[in-house]
Amino acid sequence: MTWGRSRATHLGRQDLARVESRGRSTADPLLRTERLVAAGLIAVVGAVAAAVSNGWFIDLRVYVLGAGHAFSSDLYDQKLDDAGLPFTYPPFAAMAMAPFGHLPFAFGAAFIAMLSFAALLLVTRRTLVRQPLPIAAHWFFVLAVLAIAFEPVWATFSFGQVNLIVLALCLLDLTGRHRARGVMVGLAAGLKLTPLFFVAYLVFTRQFRAAATVCATFAATVAVGFMFNPHGAAVFWTDAVRDPSRVGSAFFAGNQALTGVLPRWAGGPLPHAVVLVAQALAGLAALVAASYLHRRGHELESVIAASFGMLAMSPISWSHHWVWAWPAALVLVAALVRQLRGARGGNGEHAADDVDHGDARGIGAAERAPGWAVATGALLMVWLLVFVSRSTWWPPHYEDAELSWSLVQKVLGNTYVVAGALWIAWALLDARAGRRGRNVASPAPRGGE
Repeated sequence: MTWGRSRATHLGRQDLARVESRGRSTADPLLRTERLVAAGLIAVVGAVAAAVSNGWFIDLRVYVLGAGHAFSSDLYDQKLDDAGLPFTYPPFAAMAMAPFGHLPFAFGAAFIAMLSFAALLLVTRRTLVRQPLPIAAHWFFVLAVLAIAFEPVWATFSFGQVNLIVLALCLLDLTGRHRARGVMVGLAAGLKLTPLFFVAYLVFTRQFRAAATVCATFAATVAVGFMFNPHGAAVFWTDAVRDPSRVGSAFFAGNQALTGVLPRWAGGPLPHAVVLVAQALAGLAALVAASYLHRRGHELESVIAASFGMLAMSPISWSHHWVWAWPAALVLVAALVRQLRGARGGNGEHAADDVDHGDARGIGAAERAPGWAVATGALLMVWLLVFVSRSTWWPPHYEDAELSWSLVQKVLGNTYVVAGALWIAWALLDARAGRRGRNVASPAPRGGE
């Protein structure tokens, strides 16, 4: 059995090599067209952002506030005048933004919006490479535009946040094939601390070298903070990082982490120990699921599952942090297409077609089960309703009104964590049912790599 799997892996790599070699001769004009269209869309996004910058991008204004005091000892004493919002990110984040503190705000808004859209394009394309769609391989930029309908993606753009940039750094790093694996995750953690969760993911999946690289890179960002702003760094790491009041009420509807979901369901604050146990269990469950998916060869799904654990157990996960919902949606769409095609045939000819489209998974048991296609389609519909409808904002959400929600309002306003749990359960069942069609194209580094 081991020899058979090994030979299948070898043949899968040979098939992909032939497909890539055959495609290089004809792909260059198409690739140039893709790049031109993508560049045009990025420019349009930047122009729109600059035009509306006066009334938008409140979170970017906080970043710019920090950028202007990146090297000052009073960095964490600053508050945005019109909103009273303090700078809450590590000193490295302020230093990375430092140029924007001395440039017109419209320029910063355009730059961040363009960089975020470029990140969205990269995430969409990488997801489609790992989860091919027969009609979408060269239309990733169209799908990237559609992604703006997702509430987390739209909120990231409207607030001027960096979540899409963090998403791209983590997803491209953890699904890539390069010796510097872990560097981009470490840099992302230097901007926002939550990507440190992926250190646990890398340990659980036995990628010890990458885990060490994340830690070393993150440590370097901390050292940069102490080197160029020792007082500010000391204030952040000894005081500000432990002060939850700096980021706002955990009960606010926008907090789609367990720290917000559980009290809203309970109708009031819960003992700290109860919340901590729930966070630990959620994180551990996601890591176990991610480890299983990784062993099955479903690396992309593994990383996404870990991200949902990260978001659920984070002290605060604002709705715009859930940009991971976008690649998760593409995984569902690609799986549904495979399953529908498999239900119609599922023979060797279809499997060969899948290889021609870059899908080395083949057609396993899950793809041949019409009932499973129905389940995937149902989850996809739920996914779109949750992340496109913006239902989390329908109930009252001011001055802790969330603690008085009715049952219906609780259901509408606490959907993201539940959706993430459902997606992980679906991914586990899909991997188990389709184990004969595992991804043999690009196994992740193992054994300490």
